[in-house]
Amino acid sequence: MKQKSLYVDVKRSEADLVGSFELEVKEGKSSIKAYEPYSLEFIIKGIGNFEKLEPISFEIDGVKVFSQKVILNSSLKKDGEHGVWSQKFAFVSDKNFVIPTVKFKYFDIKKESKNMLGFDSIKVTVTPAYKKVDLLDEEQKDFEFKLDYLYYLLTFVLGFIVAKISFKKDKKSQNKQEMFCQRVRSVKTMRELSVLLAIDGSRKYSEVLLKIEKGELTSLNAARKLICD
Repeated sequence: MKQKSLYVDVKRSEADLVGSFELEVKEGKSSIKAYEPYSLEFIIKGIGNFEKLEPISFEIDGVKVFSQKVILNSSLKKDGEHGVWSQKFAFVSDKNFVIPTVKFKYFDIKKESKNMLGFDSIKVTVTPAYKKVDLLDEEQKDFEFKLDYLYYLLTFVLGFIVAKISFKKDKKSQNKQEMFCQRVRSVKTMRELSVLLAIDGSRKYSEVLLKIEKGELTSLNAARKLICD
């Protein structure tokens, strides 16, 4: 038995990304309060070489950007790789900002020509909610009181002044965390907790903040345990 020769005609695509795709963008409300997360999700569906899709990144002045890793669900069929590619974002700021345009260039195998998936820039209006100075004012007063207390303590215990200075530094860090946890325990809603975490600005709470924004974390008690336990 002999197999006849097979001839494959390969056409130049002029693009790394090849296939037939559709872009869906899930946007949050265009008007939010200061430090309230603005959500955005990109979803690309279709047939093609999804591995050539590069993750999206944003750098916006004055805006904290939290991004989720790309999620790809795909399966190989007779006509190619079918899949759904998605990436989620959360933007936090205290002033108006613009999310820039996003473009995906690819070669459309159905039209046999270059094509583009596009997301037009969008302006997000931010209305004042809380001032960071006001929220931290009470904490700063408590902090000053602790310093004064330690100052008098060190004055009376001259023989152990070096040890007391070391204790002062440790106590300073400890008191700051305790006061922050007190604020976490005092909030009444998940919205208030999101604002408090955004204002704190610590990267160690970014995962908790993103879970709250995505709706994966809905229990206030569970969120408090993740932050303070």
